[in-house]
Amino acid sequence: MCHLISRSNRPTRDEFSCVCCGFSGPADTIAARNIAARVSVNMPIVARLFAELQAHPFREG
Repeated sequence: MCHLISRSNRPTRDEFSCVCCGFSGPADTIAARNIAARVSVNMPIVARLFAELQAHPFREG
């Protein structure tokens, strides 16, 4: 994946095909993967704190 952004990458509404590197597949599936990758990089502060609390629960004593 070369990350080229171009309207030409969408020959139809349902298909993605990069005009630069040739990467192709169902547009919705590729979009879902891109969104999932962004979420893991740009996790909101509250979600990050919650994840840290889950990983390291507070112990009394």
